[in-house]
Amino acid sequence: RLQHHATGSTVLFVNTHGPLNGCTSALGNNWVDGVNDNWHHGDLVFMTGDYNCGTGSTAMNLIKAVLTNAVDGGIDQILTTGHVVSGGTRPGSPSDHPLVQGVFGVPSDGPNPDAQSTPSEPAPTPSPPNSQTSECAAFDQWPSVDGGVTCGGCTALVLTAPFDGRCDKYCESFGHVCSAAAEELSENCEVKHTAECDEQISGTSDMLCTCHVPSDGRSSETQSTPSEPAPTPSPPNSQTSECAAFDQWPS
Repeated sequence: RLQHHATGSTVLFVNTHGPLNGCTSALGNNWVDGVNDNWHHGDLVFMTGDYNCGTGSTAMNLIKAVLTNAVDGGIDQILTTGHVVSGGTRPGSPSDHPLVQGVFGVPSDGPNPDAQSTPSEPAPTPSPPNSQTSECAAFDQWPSVDGGVTCGGCTALVLTAPFDGRCDKYCESFGHVCSAAAEELSENCEVKHTAECDEQISGTSDMLCTCHVPSDGRSSETQSTPSEPAPTPSPPNSQTSECAAFDQWPS
C-alpha cells in the first residue's frame, strides 16, 4: 500500500504472474480474493502483471468485473479502479512481451502539507470500484434484479427461478450475452463460487450474472425493431408531372 505524494490518496498496488493454460474461474477467484482481502475503503487499486490470460477468458472476466478499467496489452495488462487518461504498448525487446504503460487520474484525499501550494488542474474523477460501463444497458433496464442489488461492471444479483438458474438464459432475456456467472455469498456482490454461463446454479434463489451487449454492438431488442415502411410505389401507368396531361396528346 502506497501514498500518492501530491494528493495524499492511498494506492493499493498488486502484481501477479498467471500460470500457462489455466485461465479458469479458480484462478480468477484467487485474483479477486487477493484484491478484496487487502482492499481498504478509499483505496485506489492498481493490478499489473503477465496474466497469461487474455480479455474474454473466464479468469479475466472475473477480475475485470472488480477492476473495471484497463490498459490492455494482451496477456499483459494494467487493471485499475481509477481513471485511465491514456495508455498503450510499445516493443519490449529483448523480451517477448510488450511494455505496457499508462497515465491515470488520481483523486485528491485531502491537503498534503508537503505538496506545493501552486494550484493545479483537478484530477479527473476516477470511476468507482465496479462502476457500470457502456458495454451493457443501464441497470434499470435489467429484469428480475433481486432487491435492486447491482455490482457495477455489468454485474447484478438476479433471481434464479425464471431462468433455470443459468446466467446465459438471463442475459439473453434482454438481448445481452453472458460473460461471467457466480453464486453470491450473502445477498450482495461478494462471490461465493463461480460457475460457467451455461451451468445451472441451484440451491439458491439468486445469482450474480455479468451481461454485455453482443459483439456487434446491438441487443436483440435493437435488432428486432421494425424499420420504417417502404414508400408505396406508384402504379405502373400512373401519370406523373414528367409529361403533359393526356388530353393534350395528339392522335
